[in-house]
Amino acid sequence: MTAVNLLQLRKQINSLLWTFMDPEQFRRSLLSLFEQYTDLAYKPGKGAVTSIRTTDLNIPPLVLRELEIALYQSVREHPQAALALCDLLWQDPHTEMKIIAARMLGQLPSEFIDDVLQRIENWTAEQRDPFFEKVFLENGTASIRRNEPDKLMQRAKEWCENKAHNKKKTGLQALIILADDQNYINLPAIFNALELLFLDTPAALQSDIIDLMTILLKRSPVETAFFIRQMLERSATKTVVRISRKMLPLLPPESQPAIAALLRTIPVNK
Repeated sequence: MTAVNLLQLRKQINSLLWTFMDPEQFRRSLLSLFEQYTDLAYKPGKGAVTSIRTTDLNIPPLVLRELEIALYQSVREHPQAALALCDLLWQDPHTEMKIIAARMLGQLPSEFIDDVLQRIENWTAEQRDPFFEKVFLENGTASIRRNEPDKLMQRAKEWCENKAHNKKKTGLQALIILADDQNYINLPAIFNALELLFLDTPAALQSDIIDLMTILLKRSPVETAFFIRQMLERSATKTVVRISRKMLPLLPPESQPAIAALLRTIPVNK
């Protein structure tokens, strides 16, 4: 398709905003807008990194960005209406509609944190696509991470402590997002939440833990190396040993000998 006419797009979005207080009309109008800008020729290459993974719509990123900017004021002025819209858009089968729901969640005022976190918990439980879950969490928690990050940290810890696999995974993804946010400085809280998972984690989640440990290693190599050593000394479970062996080559050179020595004392079959 040809390049997006920015002036025309903004006029269309302004018209869409008039339906903000009517959830069903807004949904229909938004879908109509998306269908108008569907780019059937746009097919990201294998492995392409995008903020949106689509199902049957391929919306230019510019359209999504302009829509998000325009929605911000309406969401802040009418948060209850925004929540109703989020609930309706989430039920739509199109991925883009769900992403808009998540982005609207991420714009809600701080007093709606509990509503946002409850929806995040419920909606991520329905997801089977790790890529989409991460994108959804990043969008849906934007305002919380900016204004009340420790509340997200506390909820992430609760999810990690839950016996349900999907809750643990959501908690881990939330920890990854927090660790990757340079503005979040409470790394000890992340290590604290990680401790229980590190001791005994299903194999399916161990790659997520390694991803989190790699991010923590970049931000605080000494603290991360100390955490691994502490876990090995405290309880060398199969999970602890397996993850420690994978992390060893990535650790600071000065930290490797002590951890390697600990690992040599543990049977190889651990």
